[in-house]
Amino acid sequence: MGDEPTVRPTGRSPLARAVEAVAQIAAGIVAGGFLYWLALMVVLQVEITLDTDLPFGVDIWLLPIAPPVALGVYLRYSVPRFALASTALIVGGLVIGGGFSALLLS
Repeated sequence: MGDEPTVRPTGRSPLARAVEAVAQIAAGIVAGGFLYWLALMVVLQVEITLDTDLPFGVDIWLLPIAPPVALGVYLRYSVPRFALASTALIVGGLVIGGGFSALLLS
């Protein structure tokens, strides 16, 4: 019992693990930004269709950031192997959303 390793070897080289980590981070950031923009376009189209105007923080920030955060949390807890991608997805959505909000405020 005491001689068994606590971590199973994966058989992958450190370079392969590093490449996978970078690929997950890049894919997560791109997906988070894309989901933010897609949700923003949906929210703005609904505003135009209904001829209404939501407050700035709700239509530009709160509603569009919900899909990347929800998907990131879902991936984080349902598929632990994609932990880096899920965190990067949330960060990507927040960075793109925050940048866009700052651009609109300036």
